[in-house]
Parts: sequence; structure tokens; C-alpha cells
Amino acid sequence: MWNYVAAPFMLAGNGFALREGTPLQQGDEVWRSLVATFPPDIPTHSRQQTFYFDERGWLRRLDYTAEVIYSWAASSNLCADHKRFSGILVPTRRRVVLRLGQRPLPGLAIVWIKVEEFELIPRQTEQGSI
Repeated sequence: MWNYVAAPFMLAGNGFALREGTPLQQGDEVWRSLVATFPPDIPTHSRQQTFYFDERGWLRRLDYTAEVIYSWAASSNLCADHKRFSGILVPTRRRVVLRLGQRPLPGLAIVWIKVEEFELIPRQTEQGSI
């Protein structure tokens, strides 16, 4: 869950390899993509993930293969209903579905996440909050 609420901010951290991917036509919109390779010290279900952002810069979809399940578990994490909490825009609805190539498959979600509240709490350090 941490990866979901920390993305895309965590991608600015050390050890991530980033490159622009192929844009995705989604209805009348074109979503830009960012391909991220996660460093080994970040716990994640997939070392390589593709983030798709709409023209406003909102995260709309995240594609990955859930390596912890099996190499065939290609999935799309569909992000919707964005709301601001603590000044941060958060997709409050996420629906993970299986994917064939670039196409999310219709049918039941294999994961459904609904965020009702979200709050950023400053981390305490020896010199105070950051």
C-alpha cells in the first residue's frame, strides 16, 4: 500500500531508473508514460512499472507484472476519483485488473482499493520535522 500512496513522489528517490515510455491513446486523450525500474532496496511487487499520466499530470494507470505471484500476472492498476488530502492529489479509487498486452481485461477486479482519508504526517528527525 505504501507504494500506491507514495507514487509518483518516491520515484524522485535514489536508485530509480526512469525513462519516458510510449504514450497511450485513451479515448480522446493521450496519456504520457513513465517507465520506472525500482531499486532492489524498495519492496515492490514488480521491479519495472509503467505509470500513465493524463494531460493534467494526474496518475491514471499503473501497469506491472506481479512478479511475487508469477511472471504471467500482468496487471493494470486503474486510478480514479482523485481528491486532495493535506495538499496532495490522491486517486481514491484503484481497481487492479489483469492485462493482455496493453489492454486491461474486462471483468472482476483482482484488487479493489478505496481511500476514504489520507493525511501526511511530518516525519520527526533529530533536528525537527522535515
